[in-house]
Amino acid sequence: MGAGPSNELRNVASVNVAVERQIYRAGEVVRGYIDLHVMHPTTLRTVTAVLIGEGTTMVTYKATVQQKGMKGSGPVHHKNVTEHETVNVVCQEAVVATFPNDQAPAGRFQCPFEFTLPPDAPSTMLKVKDGKNTASLCYSVGVTCLRPGWLKKNLVHKVPIEVLANLPTTPPERALMDIPISNCCFSAGHVAIAATPAKAAYLEGDKQIAFSYELDNQSSDSISRVGAKLIERVWWKAQKHTHVTEVVLGEAEFDGVGRKAKLGFGNDLNPPKQVVFDLPPAFKRFSFTSLLCPTIQVVYQVELEARMSGSFVEDPFIRMDVNIARSIPVGSGPAVLPDQEEGGQAF
Repeated sequence: MGAGPSNELRNVASVNVAVERQIYRAGEVVRGYIDLHVMHPTTLRTVTAVLIGEGTTMVTYKATVQQKGMKGSGPVHHKNVTEHETVNVVCQEAVVATFPNDQAPAGRFQCPFEFTLPPDAPSTMLKVKDGKNTASLCYSVGVTCLRPGWLKKNLVHKVPIEVLANLPTTPPERALMDIPISNCCFSAGHVAIAATPAKAAYLEGDKQIAFSYELDNQSSDSISRVGAKLIERVWWKAQKHTHVTEVVLGEAEFDGVGRKAKLGFGNDLNPPKQVVFDLPPAFKRFSFTSLLCPTIQVVYQVELEARMSGSFVEDPFIRMDVNIARSIPVGSGPAVLPDQEEGGQAF
């Protein structure tokens, strides 16, 4: 059971929320009940259960302000301005109790609810902080009450739950680019680079990422080495302002090819290079996952750079998307809901 502490409703009632377990996969059913203890007869119209997935972002930026004086424009100065934005990625509600004549008698009421998470619901993301900029995506089951005279339903209590996105079912995508090569102002041929992850998703906590790469070097220079970086890019916005963080999680180097030579691309004598990219221990500290929603995006990519032997040649590169999926914490199995307490009234 996941039950939060009671929240007094104007000293006449207390509310608890119980859920079957704390962790759910996208597409699963969230079941539980609201435990409403009315200590004294009171006015109460409805009790509603709500399931909310809420992306919250904050971005701080420098704004230029020009003061106005009696003789026209004054001095220009800069100040920090903070913008906030909250977006619901999931919002479901269900009325679980209605009281006749808006009168709730004294007693204990247990009101069951059931919600189905969308199959494409993104994973919970713990708060990311970079300076004064923050972003998070959190889910909760809450309770709203409506009393006569209230203009809207008031949220009186909520408990957090964790949601894990579904693992992708499609095969991993192959990244491919054909890049022209120039030496100063003259064409020097072209280089094609392709990369394919070994699987569609990697779990948080994996120690390695396996992938293959291919090179078709139709240029006048050899490719001496192939450099690889695993990069995490986090983007979020608040109102019209955005913030981006970029962290290199690890680096490695692999073999290249000579001039007019192929690695893979149908060359049976020199097939695609299968490599394993070791993840650094620091990778385990990232508690979020690949994520796309209107205000927050978390992307992991392997960036491959073909390092040309020529002195005045720009090195071609390609970015391969890597899906990182949240893993279920140990000991997060389903918990049994407690039996309805004696004397409780079910709706």
